[in-house]
Amino acid sequence: MDANALGELKIKYQEVIDLIAQKKPMEAALKLSEVTEKVNDLIDYATSDKELQALSPFQILSNHLQLKIDLLKLPLN
Repeated sequence: MDANALGELKIKYQEVIDLIAQKKPMEAALKLSEVTEKVNDLIDYATSDKELQALSPFQILSNHLQLKIDLLKLPLN
């Protein structure tokens, strides 16, 4: 894993945050699903503890954003 991979993750998470701010929960959920899958893949192929430590905050962010998206979806039901 390189710095470029982490940079790409940051950009994709920012896109999810922007969609949440625009009140587009469905699009945000789809984008979050994609980026979360990418993080999980990177974790599966991590070769050192340092890589796992670098990816851990992204897992936490995924969980937090999923909660925000779920709250945003509530008025739609």
